[in-house]
Amino acid sequence: MFSQDKFSKMRFERFSNLRKVKNLVEAGGKGVYLYGSAAIKEEYDKRLKNSKIPIYHDEYLPDFTEYQYDLEMFIFLNYDSLYRRELELADKEKLEALEAMGLEYGATFFKRQEHLENAILLRWPEKMLPTGEASTAFALTPWAKDFLYGLSNYSNIVQFGGGGQGKTYSPIAFMVMLYDHFIHTKSGAQCSFSTVSETKLKSSIWSHLTKLYSWRNKYTFSKYAGTASVAPEYTYKRRNLAGKYIEEGGTMKGILLVQGAKTARQIDKLTGQHDVMARAYLLDEAQSTGPAPLQAYNNMFLHPRWGWFLMAGNYELDEDLLGINTTPSDGWESVNENTHMWESTLKSPDSDLGHKSLVIHYNNELSPGMTDPAMAKKYAKFLMTPEKKRRLYKSVEEEETYEAKRFWVGFRFEKKKENVEKVLTPEILKEFGAAEKQDFRTLFSVASLDSAHSTERDRSILTIFNVGVDERGYPMIATASVLSLPKPNAALTYYKETANMIKDRLVIHQVELAGYSIMDWTQRSQLLEGLRELGVVFHHMIYQQHPPKEIGMNEVTKTLERPIELETIPTFANGFERDIKTYAHEKIANRITTGAYLFRLFVEKGRCRNINSSILQGVPNVKSFEEEMCQRIFEYTTNHNEPKLKLDDKSIFKRKRRFSPDILDTFYQVFYMLYVNFGIHPDRPGLGSMKKKKVEKVIDNKIWDARLRFRNKPRS
Repeated sequence: MFSQDKFSKMRFERFSNLRKVKNLVEAGGKGVYLYGSAAIKEEYDKRLKNSKIPIYHDEYLPDFTEYQYDLEMFIFLNYDSLYRRELELADKEKLEALEAMGLEYGATFFKRQEHLENAILLRWPEKMLPTGEASTAFALTPWAKDFLYGLSNYSNIVQFGGGGQGKTYSPIAFMVMLYDHFIHTKSGAQCSFSTVSETKLKSSIWSHLTKLYSWRNKYTFSKYAGTASVAPEYTYKRRNLAGKYIEEGGTMKGILLVQGAKTARQIDKLTGQHDVMARAYLLDEAQSTGPAPLQAYNNMFLHPRWGWFLMAGNYELDEDLLGINTTPSDGWESVNENTHMWESTLKSPDSDLGHKSLVIHYNNELSPGMTDPAMAKKYAKFLMTPEKKRRLYKSVEEEETYEAKRFWVGFRFEKKKENVEKVLTPEILKEFGAAEKQDFRTLFSVASLDSAHSTERDRSILTIFNVGVDERGYPMIATASVLSLPKPNAALTYYKETANMIKDRLVIHQVELAGYSIMDWTQRSQLLEGLRELGVVFHHMIYQQHPPKEIGMNEVTKTLERPIELETIPTFANGFERDIKTYAHEKIANRITTGAYLFRLFVEKGRCRNINSSILQGVPNVKSFEEEMCQRIFEYTTNHNEPKLKLDDKSIFKRKRRFSPDILDTFYQVFYMLYVNFGIHPDRPGLGSMKKKKVEKVIDNKIWDARLRFRNKPRS
């Protein structure tokens, strides 16, 4: 029988022979070690005979007859087929050895990942400095080898956890190697990576790629490597002799998946060529990415012979793409923060794709650089070390914060919300009479529009409000109708049709067309122009702008604005200040939060009516009243060390609840308009700059309609 001693001796001899070839190559010579494999020798001889096939020909295959690096990549890619062929060609003694070791050690008696490691050491060799540190572009740390193990045994890999462990860097290095291996074939390889931030794309991912691809050795190690050029739009391509970029040989490119962009358009970006020989895709910042990458999965990997789907990020929510794809097959109770690897299945937000994946979790506390002083010294630039931890977290208290746990331990931690409060609850609405039916005369109708057909899960909502006064002349606002605007059939006429639709509804509900409506300004310029052509003028709200500091004209929206006086902050359970006597721009982070604050304030002053489940009747795809109206929360954020009131993150809200708070946004907008653009204050009589004569006539007690009865005592 084939013994373990024989196996160990054989591997030692092969390592020794490989080292000789490596030394020969580094000295400027050429050499290829075939591992004593009959299957590899067969392929080697075949390549020699067919070496006249020109590059980019349909039958051209990577040539590994000159350089060991190219051979190592060939073995890695064809590992299983070479093993099967070796069994067919092996003599009795070798057959016994192969069967004893099994597929794990292949035709070469090396593991598949070891061939990838060999290729890495040839392409990015390690040079030991006098300090004891390793100088290289890619360090084969134990955790980097775990990723290579994943590449060798799985088509889908999800990496998450602490920062600084190469979750992005290692996949980029692999893409460089894969792309270059097929760069002379006709269809080549398509290697792409995406993120949600152009800053991240440029400063991190593209920077990694440039560093890895441009790394130059003193010796020639490959027939292919490093022969592409930087092309426009974060792309690497081949050039022909005339210097023009060509499609042959594939591409390596970065893709920006902007949050909120249409999924169908993102899918088109991702799919690209269908006839490529190999494909690798890295979904970076998976926790902040929409559903497109997983929805494009089957299309992306339908045709390539070799394919890898790679995902990386920092854990945020169970419901986002990273969260659902890190969930262990045996459930979260089967792992803990010290578990390094487990299996999962790929999932889109809508379905389980059924493909097995490997999850690699990086707990920086267990980093080889933390547990092994020799590793910390050798790979100080590539691993987290005790010294780095001391620089990051100077106290035990700092280590225990949510952000520290998220970016150091990197496990599935739930953020503890402190100093937060829901904007509204059913109890608050009931307490202050806001859920009751309208009991005042309508003097004006106003409208608020959230036009959002460009993104999934968003509805286009037009909400109508009745505005009047109570018996003392103080403002009262009631919800009249919540309308969902259907999406026009023709994309080319979308804005024109939508503008006509909006005007029709404003007319039906007796909303004055000029200046009595508001909408979100963002990315709606064409719709605004279409409305103006019809004589409909909207106030505009830019969600993330600061609240106005003084009365004046907004330079962007061209509308008059007033600063918001803060006499009270909504009553928070955690004891936030109430009597602060200041202005919104000093205490509130942005305009959409200001709108939410004003909504809450009008409710608490008893100025709102008809905010109940009846307003949602007839709206398609609507959730329950509490889900739609009572799930946004206030929290305090730190801006230059000054606490400011801020709504919870909308993108997180949408990912967690699978719908957009577009109905609620229309409420925030209208209360912002009533105060900022009209000067309507909940504690002051009258309706600001709305047509004053009409208001004065109604609140004159001599002509007040005595039949009108107020069921509720006036609140102030």
